[in-house]
Amino acid sequence: EGVRRRSQGNSNEKFRLKSSKVKKKKRGTARSSNMSNTQCYLCLVLYAFGAILVFMGYRAIVNLQKSLPHEWVDKVDQPNYYLNLSSVSTESSLKILERRRDKSSDKFSLPPKVPRGFRIFSAGHPTFQGNFARDSIITCLLLQDEGCMRSQLLFSAWNQGTNMDPGTGEELGKISHEIPGKNIRKLQLSTKFSACDTTSLFLIGAHWLAVRLKKSYTREFDKVELFKELKPAVVAAIKYIETHVDTRGRFFEDAGMAGALRYALANNDDWKDSPLSNSDPKADPEYPVVYPLAHAMALAAVRAAARLLDGKGGHVLSVTHRVKLHQLADRMRKALRIMMLEGFQNRRREESSLSEEFPVAIFPTSNRTVSTYSSDGLHMLAYLESGDLSENVIFKLQNSSRILETPIGYLSGLSLTKGGSQRRNSYHEGNVWPFEQALIYLGASRFGLDHVASVAMRILAPMAKMAKRGNFPEYFARKSQVTGMTSWVSAGSKVQLWTIGAYQNLSRTVEINIQSSP
Repeated sequence: EGVRRRSQGNSNEKFRLKSSKVKKKKRGTARSSNMSNTQCYLCLVLYAFGAILVFMGYRAIVNLQKSLPHEWVDKVDQPNYYLNLSSVSTESSLKILERRRDKSSDKFSLPPKVPRGFRIFSAGHPTFQGNFARDSIITCLLLQDEGCMRSQLLFSAWNQGTNMDPGTGEELGKISHEIPGKNIRKLQLSTKFSACDTTSLFLIGAHWLAVRLKKSYTREFDKVELFKELKPAVVAAIKYIETHVDTRGRFFEDAGMAGALRYALANNDDWKDSPLSNSDPKADPEYPVVYPLAHAMALAAVRAAARLLDGKGGHVLSVTHRVKLHQLADRMRKALRIMMLEGFQNRRREESSLSEEFPVAIFPTSNRTVSTYSSDGLHMLAYLESGDLSENVIFKLQNSSRILETPIGYLSGLSLTKGGSQRRNSYHEGNVWPFEQALIYLGASRFGLDHVASVAMRILAPMAKMAKRGNFPEYFARKSQVTGMTSWVSAGSKVQLWTIGAYQNLSRTVEINIQSSP
């Protein structure tokens, strides 16, 4: 019995030892499998991180290739680099933007018979397929194209406002902003007449065309018939501006003049129709409002109307009407000087800074002025004459623009927080617009601001790079790279109408200066 029990105990002991070995083996297998799973996860994370780094590096290289290299900045001071830039053909790009009656997508209001050589353009491809009076007239001025200006003025006259319409912002004599207008469903409003500077540009363009035709010997169309057709539109446009000048001589905008509470666009300013900087974009617009840039354009328009000639070389308006316009221009000139003086004195930031802010909008009802870092001050010099501003104000305009300087021109605007850091860029802020550089250069040259003119001319280098590819971008945006560098990339529409005009104008100007230099 004892032998049997001992043998049974030995067998049980062997079984326990065997079972413990099996458990240890299983435990080791599970531990090793857990370790292998963890290693797999770590490998996947590392591979994913590496792939992200490779992708970001690739994007950085692509963006650097699209951007403005540092050596391009050095070429700005090399005049010979700009030779033959105007030889780059822009006709193919203009054909992309040309609007014809035979296109089913066009909804333009044209008479049954249009003059020979009639051609109008959309503002940009592929984003802006409508005709923008502002963009087209400025482009015609930059291109120095008489036929283009003639067509656009006739088109704008055919679509000029004839009554009050709160849905579109139409007023008697007002020139349209966009045709066809874009309907904003949320507001149930249209952008068709949502601009306050187009009427001024219409009069400026008409005067420019009259001066050019007086010196021209072309017989492509009858000058007398042209201005006979434009005269009713000119008279209506002048009346629109006269009704928008207050007792202090300030050109103002007010949606109530169209029987509306507001316009389709938040800011019915000149070309910057985004909400005003440092303002609540959801708040209702305040009227009436005075924009110094739009005021300067209206001042130039009144002067142009007073000097406007017909096809025979005589004045379009009567002597009495011309005298009234000259008196109105004198009042508006004095009002502009007061606006600039008060605007810089009542600027929002009183602490010392590198630059002073420019008064972009004045609200007479609330006696409030909105000031910010803006290119409007330099921009409006293109529409002013020598003596319109004091030397002190011109100095402050230069000072306020220093913070806007970049390697490729002037920023359209810059919005800062209370702490002094830059806010996120918006459509009309933090970017460099080529067409505006051309106008800034024009105004700076007129007022003898050599440094401002040289900064504006910097845009020609990146534009030349894009033009060789057949691209004329809407604007250039600043982009931070992974490497910490800042580059400038083309943005917006690939082919923008007034960018074509700016490129041709600046390149032609530089070539003339080079050829005339000893």
